This record gives sequence, C-alpha cells and structure tokens, in this order.
Amino acid sequence: MDELIDFKKRFLKNGELISIPKKESYKRIMLLWAVSFFELNTSYTELQVNRVLSQLYPDYAVLRRYLVDYGFLLRDERGLKYEVNRDVHGIES
Repeated sequence: MDELIDFKKRFLKNGELISIPKKESYKRIMLLWAVSFFELNTSYTELQVNRVLSQLYPDYAVLRRYLVDYGFLLRDERGLKYEVNRDVHGIES
C-alpha cells in the first residue's frame, strides 16, 4: 500500500496523471488506477475510452495502448469494442 500512496504523491495532481512512471511497479499501479474509471461488464467504443482517458492524461492514446498491452482492457478482434479484463480489479481513485 505504500507504493500506492507514493504513486499518488509522485504522479497525480488534482486527480490527473502528470507523467507515466518508468518503474514497472508504478506503471502497474497507474494502470490499476486508470482502469478503475471503467465499469465491469460494459463495452466501450474507442471514442468512449478516449473520453474517459483524456480526463486522466493528455496523451490518452498512450494510456489506452498501455491498458491494452498490459491486459487491463481487452479489445475485440476488429478493434471496435473495449472492456475491462474481469481478472483485473481497479483501485479507488
């Protein structure tokens, strides 16, 4: 839990991400934090995902890419729908 507190102090300002952590453990905390803004069992279009993520970080595309690459968000085969990976649980923002 200390890393979560440290992450919030170092990387969040007024509820927004100010930079993407380089350290892997902080990056995973960042992704848990970001995915917590999405509902389980809900499909999102890319536009909807972008709208949510743009409220968290200006470069929402890179944040979306990390969420998909690390398996926090699942994208359908056609790349049209996204949903939260049920095996991943977000943290309180």
